[in-house]
Amino acid sequence: MTTHWCAPKMEIMKRFAFLVGIGLLTLALLSSGAELAARALQMGEQAPSTLLMPLGKVWAEVAPGSFAALQADDNWPILSRVLTLPGWLLFGAPGMALAILFRKRGADSPSAQQARDHEESLYLYDELAAAAQKEGFDGLPHDLAPSDPTDTVPAEEHYAIDPIRGLTISDRDFLLSDTKPGTPAKKD
Repeated sequence: MTTHWCAPKMEIMKRFAFLVGIGLLTLALLSSGAELAARALQMGEQAPSTLLMPLGKVWAEVAPGSFAALQADDNWPILSRVLTLPGWLLFGAPGMALAILFRKRGADSPSAQQARDHEESLYLYDELAAAAQKEGFDGLPHDLAPSDPTDTVPAEEHYAIDPIRGLTISDRDFLLSDTKPGTPAKKD
């Protein structure tokens, strides 16, 4: 009985986790932009020494006032270890994991519906044959019997005449020969 209210809550939680993942991916994108800004600010002083810039160094370069306030916090020893990672990695990896794990599956997409319809059509003949056998229509003598030949009308005689049979080879194969139609073929 608890499944009635549990399923919508789970769906809401999954959607929330997906949105948190998208938010973290946005932070990763913004932190990579901030890293570019920090590298541009450092270019005047000296060339950046590392390829990957830690988030703490980026923060200190872009917003030194708020970084100094963060260093005065009681949790600075823990945060200093976390801020040694690049920002795009710190936010991007969990964001990507959440966005992929909790994305809405493509069960409602048109291509998925087309795939289900195609799969159903593959088994349609088998289902119809099983239903016919169940209802007793299997193996009746008139199922495969040809139609009554008295109800067919034969074609008229002039349709049986082959128009090409009376022509010579040069008349009917003029595209392959050297001569034009109507001229006699050269004899070797």
